[in-house]
Amino acid sequence: MSRTQDVVIVGGGISGCALLYVLAQFSHLKRITLIEKESALASLNSHPTQNNQTLHFGDIETNYPLSKAKEMKAAAEKMQAFLEQKSPHSFRKFHKMVLAVGEAEVRALRKRFEAFSPVYPKLQWLDRAAIGQKEPALVEGRPPRQKMAALWTPDGYAVDYQSLARSFVSEAQKSKKDISLLTGETVETVEKKNETFQIKTASRTLSARSVALTAGPHSLLFSQKLGLGRHLGILPVAGSFYTTPQVLRGKVYAMQNPKLPFAAVHGDPLLTDESKTEFGPTAQPIPFLERRRPKSFHDFRSLSMWDGAGILSLLRIGFSPTLFSFALKNMFYQIPGVGKRLFLRTARKLVPLLQLRDLHPAPSLGGVRPQVIDTRKKSLVHGDVLLVSEGLTARITPPVGASSALDCAFDQAKKTLDFFSEPLTIKVDNFEKALLF
Repeated sequence: MSRTQDVVIVGGGISGCALLYVLAQFSHLKRITLIEKESALASLNSHPTQNNQTLHFGDIETNYPLSKAKEMKAAAEKMQAFLEQKSPHSFRKFHKMVLAVGEAEVRALRKRFEAFSPVYPKLQWLDRAAIGQKEPALVEGRPPRQKMAALWTPDGYAVDYQSLARSFVSEAQKSKKDISLLTGETVETVEKKNETFQIKTASRTLSARSVALTAGPHSLLFSQKLGLGRHLGILPVAGSFYTTPQVLRGKVYAMQNPKLPFAAVHGDPLLTDESKTEFGPTAQPIPFLERRRPKSFHDFRSLSMWDGAGILSLLRIGFSPTLFSFALKNMFYQIPGVGKRLFLRTARKLVPLLQLRDLHPAPSLGGVRPQVIDTRKKSLVHGDVLLVSEGLTARITPPVGASSALDCAFDQAKKTLDFFSEPLTIKVDNFEKALLF
C-alpha cells in the first residue's frame, strides 16, 4: 500500500464493486484499491432492504421511450449474464407485468406493445381473463366492466445487489492483480498534487494516479471540493414501503407518469421473505444524503447549491404543477393513520381487495435516491451523471440505478484509462465472449 496505486475507487456499493471487477479483469492496470466507509461492502443503497431489488430491462417501465428502453435492455443483459453464470445465488426469478386500468391506459399500453414487442419477443399481451390466471388478486373484486390489460414476461429478476457486489469483488480478486480492499475507512479528503492524487482517511494516506468516485451523492461532494460540478446539487428523495401477506406471485407495476422521475406504485415478492409482498414506493424529500442518518445533513448542507441559483432551482422544481401535486400526495402519505388509508386507495388500483389490516409500514425498507439538480438550467437532471476531469471520474447516479452497474463500469473504466500516458484499453470483447455468447 506504500506504492502509488493505479486507481483508487472511493465507494464500495454495486457501482464501485462493478468498476473494480471491470478494471481488474479487463484492463492492464496492476494496482487497484477500493475504499468503503462502512464495515461491509454494499451495505447502504445496494443493500436488499434499501434497493428496489429489480433488474430493469425497459420492457415494462412505461416512462421510457423505445430508444431508452433499448439502452436499458443492453445494460441489463450484461448484468443478467453475470448473475446467471457467476452469481446465481444473488437472484430469484419471477414473472413480471405492467397493469393498465381504464380505457385510456389500455389504449396507451396496446400502442406500446405494438412498438416494443419486436425488441422484447417474450413480451405478451394479457386480457382480463389471462391476467386472472397469472395474478388472480389483480382481478378479484374489480368492477366487471372496468377495462384492464397487461404486458407480461417470464423474465422478472429480483436481485440481491449486495450479494452481487461481493461476487464482483470475488471475481476481481481472481485476476491475480494487486487488489486491496479497505472497509470501515472514511475518506476525509481527495486532493490533486502534481501528477497524483492524495486520498486521506483517518488512518492513512494513499497515492494514486487516478481516482474513481462511486459513492453516490458523496461523489458530487468530493468533486465540488476539487472544483468540479459546482453547478450541480442533490435533492435526496427517500422511498418508503408497506408489506402485506403474499398476494402477488410476481412483480406487478402500475403505468408510469412519464413526467415523473419516481417509480409508480408496484408490488413485488419481498426478496428477503417470499411470504410477503412489498408495495410502494412513497417518496419524500429529506435533508440527508443517507437514509436514517441525520449526521449526513452536514454533507447535504456542504453541497455548493445554497446560493441564489440553487435555491431558485429548488423552488422552481418543487412548485412545478406535476411535482407539486406528487409531493403533496406523498406528504399526506406520511401522516400517521391517514397516510396508510390514503396509500391503500393507491395500492387498490393493483389489488382491489387489499385490506387495511393487511397493510403494514416497513420502516426498515427503502433507501435514498439522489435527484441531481442543474442550478444553471434550474431543472432536474434525468439519467446518468458522470463528471470527468484530469485523472478523476465521479459517478453520481447511474441512468437506471443498479441495473446498469456493469454498463456504467465499462464506461467509467474507459474514461479512467484515457488519463494514462501509456496506451491502455478495456477488453470489452473478453467480457462479451465469456458471458454473452
